[in-house]
Amino acid sequence: MKIATWQWNRSYLFFAFSFFLLSSVFSGAQTIDCSQAPYNVPAGLPTASITTAQDQAQMMCQQKLQFPTPASNPPLTATRESDPNKPVNAWPGNISNTNC
Repeated sequence: MKIATWQWNRSYLFFAFSFFLLSSVFSGAQTIDCSQAPYNVPAGLPTASITTAQDQAQMMCQQKLQFPTPASNPPLTATRESDPNKPVNAWPGNISNTNC
């Protein structure tokens, strides 16, 4: 009886795995175009001329993230002076005096 139960569970596992493979094949992955705004990354494979900013923009594009702007929520500010969660050593603390 235990052998039959084990074989029955194995067939369920086979059907579940087959369904998973077939559903992933038919879902169709979408290709992300990172060469358009706001990312503006050169198309094609990376070369030695890719900058760190372009590399960061490529990674942001792949994860479908965007850089924060002043219109973001919460807004991007030049300092973390008004941020209640800022670390104690946040710099610059004051935009008019960047030495503090």
